[in-house]
Amino acid sequence: MLNTEYRIPILDAERGIGSVPAYLQGVMFKVFSDHGYAWTDDIEFKDLVSSVGASMLFALKLGYGERVDLVLQYAHGFDPGEGIDYLRFVVLSSF
Repeated sequence: MLNTEYRIPILDAERGIGSVPAYLQGVMFKVFSDHGYAWTDDIEFKDLVSSVGASMLFALKLGYGERVDLVLQYAHGFDPGEGIDYLRFVVLSSF
């Protein structure tokens, strides 16, 4: 598996509303590409599959220390038989 990505900062805000303990840290745009395959037999170049996509990430700070990321992502798979397009929304939190 080979994963490449490039992150582009759009906004570095670090801003909130008054004394509310929640604010926007920043917004980031990310483009990515994946190449690989899971196999159990010999590796053949024709079995490798690829995909490309893009994400928009909104980093929020909630409370007094918890960061939450809201991610909107689109990806396109290039495999003619099993390649799919998908759009997803993900809420991530650090631990």
